[in-house]
Amino acid sequence: MKIMFAPAMLLALVLGCASSAQADETLPQSHLDAASELVDVMNLEENLAAFGDVFIDSMIQQNPDSEPLRDVFSAWFQSIFDWETVRPRYVAIYAESYTEAELREISAFYSTPTGMKSLALMPELAQKGAAIGNELAMEHSQELEQMVMERMAEIEKEAMAKP
Repeated sequence: MKIMFAPAMLLALVLGCASSAQADETLPQSHLDAASELVDVMNLEENLAAFGDVFIDSMIQQNPDSEPLRDVFSAWFQSIFDWETVRPRYVAIYAESYTEAELREISAFYSTPTGMKSLALMPELAQKGAAIGNELAMEHSQELEQMVMERMAEIEKEAMAKP
């Protein structure tokens, strides 16, 4: 059974970069509290779980032979992205990215009906956006393959030219 792990590696890279974030100890507690409130208002815990499902579905869609491993992917995702471990890191990312006033404004927006709708639609919109990216990449994969082959030939030629 051939299994594609590229999406898993991409996820690990993206979230790995974010996961190293720690709360800036120089920020006032009120700033960290505002970031914490935003994380709660955005319901990131539930969204992270939903992202896990979407991510696993995407992996299996790209490689249907991996369907029997769905439970393994799910168990891995749940063990790695435990909310008690991830939450403080999200708080740190938001605290470092926005001022306290901006955090409060964003929280206020997400508490409105339009903000709640935006949050509810985010996973679906992200999935649709990812589908567009996958579709375009697939449509142009031969172009990439040709470019890679040309570059590899150049590298090989350069290597042979060196004494």
